[in-house]
Order: sequence, then structure tokens, then C-alpha cells
Amino acid sequence: MTFRAVDSIYVSAEDSKQIKLGNKDISAPKIVITNPQNKQIALFQDQYFNLRGYADETSKIKVINIYLDGKALKMGIESREFAIEINSDHSLAIGTHEIKVEAVDLFFNKGSTIVSLEIMPR
Repeated sequence: MTFRAVDSIYVSAEDSKQIKLGNKDISAPKIVITNPQNKQIALFQDQYFNLRGYADETSKIKVINIYLDGKALKMGIESREFAIEINSDHSLAIGTHEIKVEAVDLFFNKGSTIVSLEIMPR
């Protein structure tokens, strides 16, 4: 890349720099859920579980975010692995809920997966 500057009396100077562009990662991170293994779980209203998993990605993971029914549950996890208690306060309503885990890598590629959670009455 060459830069040229010209001043008000038309004196110019030029400088060249070589810029090497690497291969940009364009693949989305893959989220691997280790608990529950089949991405589905049913609990009684007074139970909880630990959502566990990791982001499988060659690039550095910038952040992992976890949403429950579309609302932020845990944001800004900066490691590849995560573990978070779900329903530890026993506040989830009876019915089906959706947990979304989203990972963003250093190149801002996003990958996500969904875990289905059913809360049952006793």
C-alpha cells in the first residue's frame, strides 16, 4: 500500500508499506452440549440441572451468551467451556422453555444451538 501526501506548495512525499492479509475464518463456532446430551431435558418444578458444554472452534472464542426464552440469562462468558445452573431458584413456570447458547468467535462469526427444557408439576 502506498501513501502520498502533498502540501500547500506542492511538495510531496510518499511511503509504501506491505500488508499481509491472512486467511479470515468465516465458519461459525459449533456449540457442543454435554449436559443434557440429547439437548432435551424434563424436570419437576422443584428440580434444577447444570447446563454444560463448550464451543468447538479453531479461532479464539470472544464470548458465549446464554438465553432463556429469548431473555439474557448469562452473558459474557469468555472461555470455551461453560456450566450454568438452570432453575436453581425453582422459579420457572410449568411448561416448555427454550435455552439458546450462542458463541461468537474472534472474527465475529456466530454459532448457536437450542436446548429444550420441560418443567413438569409434581
